[in-house]
Formats: sequence, structure tokens, C-alpha cells
Amino acid sequence: MRFAAGMQLGNYEAVASLGAGGMGEVYRARDPERLARFECEVRVLAWLNHPNIIEALEALAWVHICETPPGPEVAKLQLWICPRGSLTAQVVAGADRVLAPSWSPDSRFVGFYSESKIKKVDVAGGPPQTLCDAPSMPGGGTWNRDGVIVFGHRTNGGLHRVAAAGG
Repeated sequence: MRFAAGMQLGNYEAVASLGAGGMGEVYRARDPERLARFECEVRVLAWLNHPNIIEALEALAWVHICETPPGPEVAKLQLWICPRGSLTAQVVAGADRVLAPSWSPDSRFVGFYSESKIKKVDVAGGPPQTLCDAPSMPGGGTWNRDGVIVFGHRTNGGLHRVAAAGG
């Protein structure tokens, strides 16, 4: 059976064809019911008065790290941003081999490790900004209200900090 944009398969609606090959076709699809249910659950959980849940409610976008499908290049982890209320995510150009994302306290930026550097990107758009070198594997990070990003290293076990404005 061949699909086209707008066709339904269960709860999923085909949005667009992503490609085809010897094993079949791949489509971008959406499930409006699940998205609405997820947003409803976030609002309900916000009543628990937990800062991390409230930050999720107030976020201006959803952020995903996805492995690109193998093609002419080796598959890589890329940062995708989906503005709140949208069903379409966009890859962030210049954010390859991404690990350890963290939200800014105002949810306007996402900090992350990429290609041996700590970077940040505005969720409203624009290229990533390099904040500092980070030569070893990250062990995670957090962004505090004082404008400081604290991140760990798996190889040396230490904690490091950099100003969110760069430095």
C-alpha cells in the first residue's frame, strides 16, 4: 500500500515522505491526540509545584537529540528543536555529535556538548554559540539562575563551569 500526505494509519497521519529504499518507504507522521495528551499531562503535573516540571510547562520548545539516518556520511547525533505548539522539528545547523543538553533557567536557550566544546543555541533560531572548549567526554550539565553552566567530565571526574555568555 502506498501512502500520501494526509492518509491515516491508525492514529497516525502521514505528513510527508522522508525517503524510500529497498526495504520500503519512510514517512514523517503525527499523532495529534498523543501530542494533546502529553501537553495536558505536563499541565497537570505542573500542579505538583516542582521546579523542573514547571520549567517543562514554561518551555518555549521541545528539544530532541536524534541520530541521523545513515547515508553518505556516518550517522551522527543532531539537536532538533520543535517550537511549542508545532508538530514540526528542525535540525539545528552546526550542532553535530550532541550530548548532555540542558535548559537555561528562562527556557530560551539550550546548552549542550558538541565536538569537544560547550555550546548554546537560542530556541527561537540562529546558529549555536561556542562558550568554551571541553576536550573530554561530558558527564552532564546544568544551567543555574546566575548565568553559569556547570558540567562534568567522565574521564577526569571533575566539575567545570563557564559563564553562559561565554568565557
